Amino acid sequence: MGTLRDRMYRSGPIWKYLVNRKSPLTRVANVAGAAAGSHTVADIKKGDRIISVLYHQASAALTDQTSEFGGVSTTPATKRGYGALVEVDGVIDNTEGTTSASGTLIVTWEALGS
Repeated sequence: MGTLRDRMYRSGPIWKYLVNRKSPLTRVANVAGAAAGSHTVADIKKGDRIISVLYHQASAALTDQTSEFGGVSTTPATKRGYGALVEVDGVIDNTEGTTSASGTLIVTWEALGS
């Protein structure tokens, strides 16, 4: 009979594509808030795509800060917000953005990087 993978390969080219493609993984991390600038996010890699950055304060509702994040401070023209690519392993940046020092950031991203 063969393995399921072998049978799928014999079924045609679409199955070869589906078996071999790299699928992105969605990941989430809680990061301690800090002043506007670079924020360290464990496990985020260069090439990963930012989905959302939410700011949580104990006494307030969630605030969407996604549009402030992405790129690095040395290249301010870099795309920010949803779909921005991470340029440095372990770092997202919101230089000149809103401070998050009194709360927590909830970062969601697609793991596409190496």
